[in-house]
Amino acid sequence: MKKIKSVKSNQLLLKFIVKCVISTVVSLLAFTYLFTMIVYKLDLDLENMQVFSLFICALCAITVSFISTTGLKNNGWLMGVISVLPLILYSLFNVIFNDTSLVLFAVKAVIILLAAALTGLLSVKHSKKFKV
Repeated sequence: MKKIKSVKSNQLLLKFIVKCVISTVVSLLAFTYLFTMIVYKLDLDLENMQVFSLFICALCAITVSFISTTGLKNNGWLMGVISVLPLILYSLFNVIFNDTSLVLFAVKAVIILLAAALTGLLSVKHSKKFKV
C-alpha cells in the first residue's frame, strides 16, 4: 500500500486560508472605496448605504470565492462557501459593534453564501474524461 503524505495537503490548506483572508480584506477595501466614491461624487443620500452594502457583500463574495477556488479540482461549491467565512465574520462583527439590524445581516449572509457557492461551483476545474 502507498503511504499517504499529508505535507502537500497541509500546504494546500494553508495556501487556501491565506488566499481567503487576503482576498477578503483587499476586495472589501476596494469595493467599499469604490462605492464610497460613487456616493460621494453623486451626492447620494446616506440612507441608501444599506442597499450598497448588499452589493458590496455580493461582489466581495464572488471575488473571494473565485480567487480562492481557482486551481481546485472538486467540491467547488463547498470550498466557495468556506472561503467567505471571514466575510460573514466581518458582517457579524458589524452587527455586534454597530447599530445594524439582524434582518440585514441575514439577507447579507444568504446573498454571500449563494454567490460564493455558485462562483465556487463554476470556477473549479472539472475533468472532461469519461470512465466506462
